[in-house]
Amino acid sequence: MTERLILTLCLMLFSNIGCMRSIALLTSPDKKPEVTKTPLFIKAERNFWSTLHTGEYAKVDEVIKLLQAAYIENPNNGILATHLGFAYMWKSSERRHDKEFLEDPKSINGFDLASRYLEEGYNLRKDPRTLGFADNANMTAGTIHKDQYRVRKGCFQAKEAIDHWPD
Repeated sequence: MTERLILTLCLMLFSNIGCMRSIALLTSPDKKPEVTKTPLFIKAERNFWSTLHTGEYAKVDEVIKLLQAAYIENPNNGILATHLGFAYMWKSSERRHDKEFLEDPKSINGFDLASRYLEEGYNLRKDPRTLGFADNANMTAGTIHKDQYRVRKGCFQAKEAIDHWPD
């Protein structure tokens, strides 16, 4: 009888922990968008746009470093999250320009990081263009990792981005 009671109590405790976990995760607050234009934000944004417009791939690491520093300063800034994701996507997509990076197995990590930051940027800004880039990052990363869930997620994100695009 005592063994059965102990087993029952243990099962109740573990099922309660699982329930508490689910409740805690489901009720956690969403990040709130906050665009604070600090000097670092302004510097990172100017650097991002000037490098992008001139197509200076050789400077993309500097762009990522500045955007990452500005993002750490304000992780609720959807603009920074979006541009950081885009910079990672650019770096990995254009890796053929950097032979050393191209041969590095870590060169594909940029697609995972692009997906993470582009999705966060979309969640903070709800800009369908950002979701359009996130879908490409997810489909690419999913293909690399042979992860059909991510590939399909990217396909559905693409459809959602198109549906939200104004006519």
